[in-house]
Amino acid sequence: MALFLVIAACGGGEPPATSDGGPEDADAGATPPEVAPAELPTAPSFRVDGACPAGWIPVDLGEALICAPFGGDDPRRCDAHALHVPSEAACRPAGRACEDPPAPDGVVVHVRAGASGGDGSESAPFGELDVALAAAASGSALVLAPGRYETDGLVLDRPLRLYGACAAETSVVARAGDAPGAIVVTSAAVVLDGISVTGPEHGIIVREGGEASLRGVVVLDVPGTGLWVAGRVEAEELVTRMLEPGIAGELDVGVLVHTTGHLSLRRAELRGHDVAAIGVFGGELELEDVVIGAQSHPAGALRGHGVEVAGGGRARARRLFVSATNDAGILVEHEGSSLELEDTLVGDVKGASIGVTVLPGATCSMRRVVVGAITNLGVDVAGGRLRAEDLFVANADDAWHEFGVVARGEGAHLELSRTVVHQGLRVGVQLHLGASGRLEDTRVVGVEGRPTPLRPEDHAFGLVAYEAELEFARVRVEGCDGYGVMALLADVRGTDLTTYYTHAHPETLFGAGLQAERSRVSLERVHLDQSQTGGLFAFNDDTSIELRDVVISNSYRSGCLDEVDRCASFVGGIGLGVYDGAQVVLERFRLEGNELIGAQVARGLDEHEEPNEAVGDLELRGGVVTRSLVGVNVAAEGYDLRKVSAQVWFSENGRDIETSVLPTPPPLER
Repeated sequence: MALFLVIAACGGGEPPATSDGGPEDADAGATPPEVAPAELPTAPSFRVDGACPAGWIPVDLGEALICAPFGGDDPRRCDAHALHVPSEAACRPAGRACEDPPAPDGVVVHVRAGASGGDGSESAPFGELDVALAAAASGSALVLAPGRYETDGLVLDRPLRLYGACAAETSVVARAGDAPGAIVVTSAAVVLDGISVTGPEHGIIVREGGEASLRGVVVLDVPGTGLWVAGRVEAEELVTRMLEPGIAGELDVGVLVHTTGHLSLRRAELRGHDVAAIGVFGGELELEDVVIGAQSHPAGALRGHGVEVAGGGRARARRLFVSATNDAGILVEHEGSSLELEDTLVGDVKGASIGVTVLPGATCSMRRVVVGAITNLGVDVAGGRLRAEDLFVANADDAWHEFGVVARGEGAHLELSRTVVHQGLRVGVQLHLGASGRLEDTRVVGVEGRPTPLRPEDHAFGLVAYEAELEFARVRVEGCDGYGVMALLADVRGTDLTTYYTHAHPETLFGAGLQAERSRVSLERVHLDQSQTGGLFAFNDDTSIELRDVVISNSYRSGCLDEVDRCASFVGGIGLGVYDGAQVVLERFRLEGNELIGAQVARGLDEHEEPNEAVGDLELRGGVVTRSLVGVNVAAEGYDLRKVSAQVWFSENGRDIETSVLPTPPPLER
């Protein structure tokens, strides 16, 4: 005991030369047993070069390689009739350029705003769009000269094609009246090309049974829905924008796909919508090369989603950029709703600030997705199911959020493969309250505790399983304030776990590579390295841990000062601590270079910092304890020391086995 206190007080240094090796009846480790070297974990494997889509470039962030849109630049703010899609490096006009007039085949009806007495010929065009529409036969093409065309609302109830000179110079404006939209499509074989649309309620409505092809269409400042789809629509180079701030309570949605609707949308930009840029309520949606962002967030707005899939809707998105939304970047909810994402970036979400949310009954799959600059939660699987490959959850330099990836609630299920959760978080990955999950090739880097006056002991957690079931393979947690991996009331099974440099925040003064309470943990190939305070702690009599091929190394003391009461007696530097009746078995192990104690078995302390009745139970099978001040500390009268010495080779410890009562972690730190 005296030796321990001397080293704890002096502030570090090399362990002294090997002493007497402990009590005579405990020195079974004097003769080396047959000890196989512990097998170290396999490192996580992340995506390699060459996987980026056309127009996206690989960006090496150190921890992972991601694909960046817009040729690696930020998205540009284009004028009202142009767009900047993720696969291109600059703005481009929506649809045809104004110097490239339309040339449709078949019967053509010409219209020029303000003309009079015409018959629809090129030399004598109609002057009003309503008149031209009434005169046009089924299958005709209406060609509009540049200008502003006011209507009472166009109803396209037969196959017709409507061509503007270009979206920037040809506008269809619905007057206030009874028409639900500026353009309503009820027929098949309708074409809208090169026009801008605005009106007092909705922009374009395609009803059930209607079929339309849109190209180079711009919908501006409609207080309702820009494009409402209950039929079938193929759209390319679509722009919907709210140029003026919306009004709270109005249904301002860029694109809405209703129950019977099907929309295929390529190369589009949707900005400024207060409720949702895209809503899918029971219908089907396909997106490719789409930009969403810059909501106006009016006072009193309850929602502001980039993409919302609900009511059993089904959506697939490739090359999607979602930014500057309110509440949630992407939301999937209700039984049967599903979303597939590929090559997608979600960031800069305000309000409740959740990047991606998957609610009960809904499913989401991701491939090559980046979620960043979120101030609350990156990915939230709140009762739904999520599978992600090549997921990168990051944080902006000037922001900080609570959670990277969370699965919570009964029925929630999370599967991650080749995932990096990076910096600026309080929790990297968490499963709790009945959730289940499997992680493969996952890395959590740099989660940070943020103590406040209300939460002075605010630890951070790299990976948490709380009332949850977790399986993993190839997981690395590094640079975390507080806990690398925490299991609480959980069932955890895995292979190839590494925690590295789990350090104490200056205000919390505690760090553990792996801690388990009231949990079952079974792991193979584990390396817990450079943990401040302890490599592994096990508490409570209903905790059982079995580790095979494990290395716990270089645990070091906390930054406690003697005048701080809560840590004057406990400074850590323990490789493995087993307390309060917890049961731990290590097979093929190496406890190496842990500053004060290689392994400790003791009663632990209750909430009054009095010793508990239950003693931890540790069995060491075939391994090495080396280069610690105390190799093994067993502070329990009558404990069978052969459990911790008969199959152990002790080397270069200040004392191999110590049976004195040495300090244990106080409950405040647990």
